[in-house]
Amino acid sequence: MATIINSGIVTKFAGDVGDMLISSADTILFELLKGSTLILKESYSPANGTIRIGGLSAVLDTCLYGELLVGIQSNMVSAFSMKIDGAVMASAMLYASHQTNTLDRNGRKKVLSHCDHDVCYPGHQHLLTLIGTGTARLYSASGQQLGSVSVGNGDVPVTIDGDPAALFPSQFGNGAYIEYTLDNEDGHPETFRSHIDTRRYADATLIRFLNMYDAPETLLVKSPLEVKPNFSDAVGTSYGTRNRYSINPTDEYTAVSGRLASMAEYLLWRDFSMSRKAEVLHEGEWYPIVVTKPNFTRLSGGDNLGEAKVSFQMAKGTLMI
Repeated sequence: MATIINSGIVTKFAGDVGDMLISSADTILFELLKGSTLILKESYSPANGTIRIGGLSAVLDTCLYGELLVGIQSNMVSAFSMKIDGAVMASAMLYASHQTNTLDRNGRKKVLSHCDHDVCYPGHQHLLTLIGTGTARLYSASGQQLGSVSVGNGDVPVTIDGDPAALFPSQFGNGAYIEYTLDNEDGHPETFRSHIDTRRYADATLIRFLNMYDAPETLLVKSPLEVKPNFSDAVGTSYGTRNRYSINPTDEYTAVSGRLASMAEYLLWRDFSMSRKAEVLHEGEWYPIVVTKPNFTRLSGGDNLGEAKVSFQMAKGTLMI
């Protein structure tokens, strides 16, 4: 009879799932189900009475995903069960993530961002994805509460627009920061703070992307984008005359951070550089982009965070901004 030594499930996040260890003297049939849908079915034979099943986090990563939208993120969470020879041996509710957040080893995160604070800019979309229910409170620089609103949607992640103008329209321009407080499993609420930057950046570009949790997040590039024009084309000869056709722009745009002010800002840019889906706002419309090249000047372990440069191209070859 097979027994589980270690299920590999460490936290509520799929990216933290490790190798599964099973004690068995015989070959087993292993099944992994998402809800009632079978996503993996394989036979394993023991070595010295032990079976190790690896790579489960990579499989789970293909089953859970977020979308670049405001609202319910129902595809970011699901119940999973592990069967051995037809019997359920382990089960868990898991949330999307690509990797382990070293700042959250216990997987307590309720606000799905790399850090526990960020900066928001009134009038610009500011996406945050929440697990559970809680309250967003607006405070003045002196700590006086100016307003509050309920946020969250229980166990199903929800993405909200944390733009102060959207959350607290009657107080727009008065607040210094927004504090999100969400209940946690151990009875200790999680607090996330968004500092409000009311300065105007005339040449700013807004980008939204899926972060390490595959959850939407936003990045305001305050300086103008650097543009490197390019194109792809083909040249053919017809009746002795050379003609150019199939001309498509392949311009490369580079977002530059300027001097990074904090580790949270550095990690925000890092998450953007590794995102598998991103969009840029241009003339009121969101257009898909593909990150092509990151460049960070930070010295590992040093206090100088340097600056970040992330290059991207339009996902559709017929678009230019």
